[in-house]
Amino acid sequence: MSRTLSSSVLAAIYADETAELFIILLEISHSTLASSIKITSDSQNTTHNSNTYLPFPFKITLPNDDENQPPRMQITIDNIDRSIISALRTIPDAASITVKVVTFDTPDTIEIQYSNFQLYVVNYDAFTISGTLSLEPFLNEGYPKGKMGPNAFPGIF
Repeated sequence: MSRTLSSSVLAAIYADETAELFIILLEISHSTLASSIKITSDSQNTTHNSNTYLPFPFKITLPNDDENQPPRMQITIDNIDRSIISALRTIPDAASITVKVVTFDTPDTIEIQYSNFQLYVVNYDAFTISGTLSLEPFLNEGYPKGKMGPNAFPGIF
């Protein structure tokens, strides 16, 4: 999968040393939540497109670009504040996750974005919340979706 990155980010990636700071923004949303949970990997609030992302320690493994398997991410969030686990407990099914990578100097410019990931498996204890993020299981969908029958297509029979 090819990505288009800004010239300043490419220069920072290819440089021997750089002062460029990459920030990961994580948004957890679901229709049952009053508002989505927005957290940042930075140690201070990050404002991205007029939205404030709160600092929360977390680790994430971004998906690889292997075309032979569906993308999957692993996430571990420190359970320092019980608000995230309280919100996840109220969600009846998978939460929707969006991951964005931005730079400290230009937080409104998205360098990499992963959308439509679902948080299916959540494990937690007193110290961490961990889970697996994957795309909707589109490989389990029937193909072809419709059947050619007289009820669905009466004009061809």
